Amino acid sequence: AEALLHDSAALFSDLGDRGGLGWALRLLAFTRFHSGYPEEAEAMAEQVFRGAEEGGHRWAAGMGLVLTASTRLWTGRAESAVERAREALDTFEAIGDDYGRVQARVPLGRALGTSGHVSEGFQVLEQAADAVVPSRSPGFVAFSATGLLGAAVQVGDRERAAAALSVL
Repeated sequence: AEALLHDSAALFSDLGDRGGLGWALRLLAFTRFHSGYPEEAEAMAEQVFRGAEEGGHRWAAGMGLVLTASTRLWTGRAESAVERAREALDTFEAIGDDYGRVQARVPLGRALGTSGHVSEGFQVLEQAADAVVPSRSPGFVAFSATGLLGAAVQVGDRERAAAALSVL
């Protein structure tokens, strides 16, 4: 996937297609994150965020904030992750994007719980789960349920964990 994304980024760059280049770089940053390179992914996400923000691409900027929040959460900077995730959620609220709201709420809820705001974290995660009910998109449902499941396991809440597992 990384090789194809590098090729795509090079092609979009050669074509002068900033939108396509942004998509390729965002996907590459997420791929690096999921491959175990959070610091590299965060640096890429910050670059993508700044470029998207400068270009007025609010959705792309929001996704850059989501990835930055996730990298900060998974590298032990939960309070900093809360800030970025809130920025992402505010961005998606402003543009009315349900997909982005769910994407932002999962790291926000996990980061709140990790930073000691467990009740608020679960409230945010449950909002993410409630938001996917109308669409019933399998990916949407799985993403929100695994966020809730991870938080429940982290604090030893068997009932919430079982409820989240039943959705998967």
